[in-house]
Amino acid sequence: MTDERNRGGCLTAWLLLMIIGATFASISNFFLSDTLGGMSTGYRHGDEWVLVAWGVLALIQLIAAVALMLWKKWGFWAVAATAVASLGIQIYLGFPIYLYIYTFVGPLILFLLMKPMWDQFE
Repeated sequence: MTDERNRGGCLTAWLLLMIIGATFASISNFFLSDTLGGMSTGYRHGDEWVLVAWGVLALIQLIAAVALMLWKKWGFWAVAATAVASLGIQIYLGFPIYLYIYTFVGPLILFLLMKPMWDQFE
């Protein structure tokens, strides 16, 4: 049984970039949390949960990107949900408003790349 679906080069490249980025983000949030906490402008002592939450969100994005490579549509909805959760954390930390827009650039690019083949995803 062969799979005749073609993901295309741009979507494949974007998903690979997501996998690499999510892997790096999860490792850095879990294992370099002391360094990241000192570098962040909105980070306050007692907000250690933020780095753990971002690490968990990165793991979810990693799983979602792999699911999208396997043609699972729920992977897109997981990416969108992690963006909303990350926005909530950014609002809590008081990040500048222009950074809120960047939170949704990745899911928007993903949607635009998936749109022509949306029906091929299960």
